[in-house]
Amino acid sequence: EFRRVLFRSTVELMYLALRLGLIRMLEKHSGPLPALLDDPFVLLDDARCREALGVLRDAAQAGSQVLLFTCQDRTVLPGANVLELD
Repeated sequence: EFRRVLFRSTVELMYLALRLGLIRMLEKHSGPLPALLDDPFVLLDDARCREALGVLRDAAQAGSQVLLFTCQDRTVLPGANVLELD
């Protein structure tokens, strides 16, 4: 099983790539779809987190709606629309 060989953070990045790729593939047939992500970067170090956020920013700039649910301040992109829930 590949998950025994790879670091958990690497597996999380692979899942993110798969989700975004699936959304992009489905959008070709249905139009824009949202990406709903619940704290996907909790296991990433700061450098990988910044890179992953850049991927989400690029997806949003390309027209995808990205909804990122998180409790971590480090995952807020400058200029993003943020709704804080108590």
